[in-house]
Amino acid sequence: MLFEVRANAKRKAKVLFAQILCGLCIVGIFCFLRLDFMADYFKTDPFAYGLFVSFMAVFILLFVVTCYCGVRPRICVDEQTVTFYPLFRRAKEVAWGDITARKVEADSSYEQLRSTALGMLGATIPYLIYRKAHGLDEPGAVQTCPRRYAYYQGNKKLISILEREMENAERFDQMVCERLDAINLQKEGEGGFSATEVPAKRGGLVAVVLGLTALCAVGAVLFVVMPKMQSVPVAVEPPAAAEKVLYTCEDITFEIDPAWSEIDGYEGSFVDDATGIVYQLNGVSELFPYGAEEFYTELLTYYEENHDPVIGEPLEQSDTADGKERYLANIRMIQDDTYYQYMTVVIFPWQDLVLTFGAQTVADQAALHEDEIIQAVEEMAQSAVYTGGEHEELTFELESTYFSGTSWIASNDGSQWTFDEDGTFHWYQDGAVTDDNYYAGTYTFYVGQEAKDYLTDALAEFGITEEELLQTINARAEYGLEHFVCLTTTNESFLLNGAEQLSQPTQTHYCGFLLEDGERLSLLNMRTATQYEFTKE
Repeated sequence: MLFEVRANAKRKAKVLFAQILCGLCIVGIFCFLRLDFMADYFKTDPFAYGLFVSFMAVFILLFVVTCYCGVRPRICVDEQTVTFYPLFRRAKEVAWGDITARKVEADSSYEQLRSTALGMLGATIPYLIYRKAHGLDEPGAVQTCPRRYAYYQGNKKLISILEREMENAERFDQMVCERLDAINLQKEGEGGFSATEVPAKRGGLVAVVLGLTALCAVGAVLFVVMPKMQSVPVAVEPPAAAEKVLYTCEDITFEIDPAWSEIDGYEGSFVDDATGIVYQLNGVSELFPYGAEEFYTELLTYYEENHDPVIGEPLEQSDTADGKERYLANIRMIQDDTYYQYMTVVIFPWQDLVLTFGAQTVADQAALHEDEIIQAVEEMAQSAVYTGGEHEELTFELESTYFSGTSWIASNDGSQWTFDEDGTFHWYQDGAVTDDNYYAGTYTFYVGQEAKDYLTDALAEFGITEEELLQTINARAEYGLEHFVCLTTTNESFLLNGAEQLSQPTQTHYCGFLLEDGERLSLLNMRTATQYEFTKE
């Protein structure tokens, strides 16, 4: 076995915390049941005893499940085969050739999930703790979302893993990318070995028992508690609307309530001091290469996989004040019945721009102020306009030879990509280690008009038309045809832990823009749709 993709130290710490918490709850309930005064209470209310026993059983099962999750690997990698271990499902061993596709998504719910864990403290505190702990308020900090990798055999998903929770996740993903590239070069009709099923220990049984026990516990709670509940939250009428004020961040201008206070150090985030509800500009991203409907469908599907329930309204077309086309849709999400979020997605196809505005709070607070939340978020979204600066002109004439003899540092992982003057390149996992863990081969850059022709002619298989490219360029002030670049690399070697991983050369194609007067290179892998940001060394 080459290596395993399993829980990293951070996830193991979470599992340990859950085990300690379950143990304390089990001991606490057991001691509580043995108190003398509880014996008399149970005589008058026998259902209560069953309720407490059900809770203790649930915590015992949760303890067993956390032990199971902590020791079970997610992926075992061998020379010829890969074994996937989905949680609570049978393991599956497949040949490398049976992995036919991969999907990479930004885990944009990362902050919300962190906030849920501390949700009962209020809407603002969890958000600030997470931001502070990850250094996102430090000057120059790059705010990126971790990635979620999914792998498929045909139309069947084999497994889905989070980069932030697994060690060796990126290493395995790089190997899958290389092998998928190699498979695409083989003749049509060649296939891998058939997948074989490997029984997984305890997974199905644990899931069934846990589900039945949880169902019994919920039934007991409803039977005992619900009849005694007489009061319901009384809706609070929203205050009279005050005149809005304009706020600008990330080249986006929108209206906010003047009563909100901006959260120190967090641009675009506000708190309503009267209710504790947090409002914010959640995200600014490019629409390319998706269409409006395609982007929204992908976004909604992702949220439905991670939240329950998710209520997504249809995407509706409307016009801006100056008659430009735009699309809007609203999404309501509740996490674990405690955390509430309402979002409005705004898509400007003509500007290649997607915005998301949102509000977040605990569910009890949302029940009292939901109408106010919906109105505030939708008004922020409907008032939003892009106010980007002027077009950035390069202070030099960009030629394909510009990249010869340069070195670039990736913002996501600190890896180093060097382009030598003899037409060869090396992409080092660590720039300080140049004799192992790298890609190597030859490269060719195309710039400006030549890059446009190369994209629409030589790379026509990717389906990007000249019209779509020009629409993307015209959508952003910082873009320009003179900034546009295409890069084709021929990967001749992939050295990983001293072992060569490639049996034959493979080609990878990238396109993107050279920005900030030649100091930043933004590239898109055209096969995997992975975005890379590099800074010139």
